[in-house]
Amino acid sequence: MKPTYLTISSLGIAAILTGFTAAVYAQQEPLPVPVIIRSEPDNQEPTSKDKPANTQAQPSEEPPANTQAQPTEDKPANTQAQPTEDKPANDEKPTVEKDPFKRELPVRTIPRMSAVEFYNRGVDELDNGNYPEAMENFKQALQLEPYDPDVNYNLGYVHHIQGNYQEAIDNYTAAIQIKTDYGEAYSNRGYAYFVQKKFIEAIADFSKAIALTPDNDTVYLSRGNAYSEVENYFQAIADYDRALSINPKNAMAYYQRGLTRSKLKQYQAAVADYTETLKIQPTFADAFYKRGLASLDLNQVEQAIQDFKKAADLFQKEGRTENYQEAMEAIKKL
Repeated sequence: MKPTYLTISSLGIAAILTGFTAAVYAQQEPLPVPVIIRSEPDNQEPTSKDKPANTQAQPSEEPPANTQAQPTEDKPANTQAQPTEDKPANDEKPTVEKDPFKRELPVRTIPRMSAVEFYNRGVDELDNGNYPEAMENFKQALQLEPYDPDVNYNLGYVHHIQGNYQEAIDNYTAAIQIKTDYGEAYSNRGYAYFVQKKFIEAIADFSKAIALTPDNDTVYLSRGNAYSEVENYFQAIADYDRALSINPKNAMAYYQRGLTRSKLKQYQAAVADYTETLKIQPTFADAFYKRGLASLDLNQVEQAIQDFKKAADLFQKEGRTENYQEAMEAIKKL
């Protein structure tokens, strides 16, 4: 089973994709950081009753009246007016505005990128196979939206496809902690556990994913593979059966069931499964090789030779030198 990743045009609205191919997704305009608008200083004269009296006392037409009035009346009025009107106006000039969450925010004239834009850039880079750039964009989105499950999930996916399975598990776990019914995260984490050969943990995650997405044939296939690894072959076959009931064209479910039946020495049934695999995927070299081995166990030597030859030809075309040599050795022994 291949892991899945998400493409979204806004956080929280996702479309699930299977495999490593991204679909076209709608870009939205970035959401700008709120711009703080300063209030302009008050340039108008105060409207208090004392101020007009003072302004009328300034003209040069009545110098005697002004000089006499200053020591007894006007100066006290001026000294009282300064602390109550002019200075508070100057002290209240805003320098930094605060948002409703009481964080000081600088005045901005250019909006910075939003989490959505970083996320969509990450998906775009991921689709183009630029994994370091995708990871950097997802990390930037995560700084802005640390509790968004999809950002955590896709960051885990980038680690996953780069083979950093423990880091992938950490990110999938974070996504699950935020969104407890995240079926895809359980499925991909199970896959990472499987690669680490932690089959019990993998089975637990696949079981959770099945409970959340019961019509997903690939999760049944993956759990079947994990059961087969712990030699619970009958449970594995039951999962392959379920996968095929959901998707009769699942070539890998037929192939894996054939492998499991071969382990149980059910060679005739195994040959039938490999044959069904090849009907769906006629250039599947491994299916030819495994069918050749099962046919040999049934003493069907001619059929085995034909299958080994076909497998060797396909292995050679695919550049799989070791497998080609194994198929040729099998033919020589016959």
